Amino acid sequence: MKNSKSGKELTPRSSVRKFLKRTPVSEKVRKRLVFGEVLKTQLATSKQKLKGNKEKQVYARLVGNQVLRKYRVLGKSKHFISLKMRKYGCDDLTRPHLSLVYL
Repeated sequence: MKNSKSGKELTPRSSVRKFLKRTPVSEKVRKRLVFGEVLKTQLATSKQKLKGNKEKQVYARLVGNQVLRKYRVLGKSKHFISLKMRKYGCDDLTRPHLSLVYL
């Protein structure tokens, strides 16, 4: 998430703080939100560092999409999963042309 004033990337903690604004939530909920933001940031950074197709395929299989689809949060994963993987997934190894995901 970018800061609208300065255009800089917000830290995960700042992003959660901005999202919650003055909404009272417990510390446990706040920590879970920060954890989710950290994971999202780490996955996006890892995706940018991938070089070869083999690395991209391994990454796509690790991230997967069965659980994301189950809980209907696949659309939120656009920062770290390509459109092709979100559409077809990499879980179906019987269709090799779909398991070759280009991130």
